[in-house]
Amino acid sequence: MVIREPYRTDLIPLPSKWDIVWCAWPFDDNPKLPGPYPRPCLVRAAGFMPFGDRDIPWLFVAYCTTQVDRVAEAGFVIEDPEELSECGLYEPTLVMPPLLKGLPWSPSLFMRRQRDNIGPVIGHAPEAIQRRTLQIMPLF
Repeated sequence: MVIREPYRTDLIPLPSKWDIVWCAWPFDDNPKLPGPYPRPCLVRAAGFMPFGDRDIPWLFVAYCTTQVDRVAEAGFVIEDPEELSECGLYEPTLVMPPLLKGLPWSPSLFMRRQRDNIGPVIGHAPEAIQRRTLQIMPLF
């Protein structure tokens, strides 16, 4: 589901595994605060976690970056134009499947992309990307 209007995360469904979301990835020095700028992230899982007397929605997402020169054994670059388009990406993007975070489904962390006002889900990983991810991390 691609959202183009203002939204509340409690009124739209959670993303699905393999969706690409626009996320203000928190830095390790302050993991409870949104990072300074959003980036694409690959959804590994979505669900609800108990919190006091209610369950709150959470996503587990893998880190992605357009700094493709940071390629390591634990990542791969999406650069095929068709794959980029299906993922909702505009530039080659490094995906790091083992670099995961669990984050609450919140508009302060998951937002629309300013460039085209789409989000928080911006695309979906095609089967080729799913296979590449599973080669690196079979239990993704």
